[in-house]
Amino acid sequence: MSTTISMPNRKPKGGSDEDEARVSQTRQPPKRFRVLVDRQMKSSFDKEEEATRIASAIKTAHPVVTVSVYDAEKSSSKDVD
Repeated sequence: MSTTISMPNRKPKGGSDEDEARVSQTRQPPKRFRVLVDRQMKSSFDKEEEATRIASAIKTAHPVVTVSVYDAEKSSSKDVD
């Protein structure tokens, strides 16, 4: 004797809240000034002052890690002490 199992539809047809949530999770392109912690980008800013302030706060809280501010337009970085 064999039985047939039918699978339910995974996605209902039409728009759903889940589809809208996926659209809002797309990454924004990085801005000009980027805060790097151990050479990994953590955040980006339009203004150098904001990036330097955040980088200094990270360095104060975690003195062992290397923190720098990268300027994408000039392709240069500045270490934070």
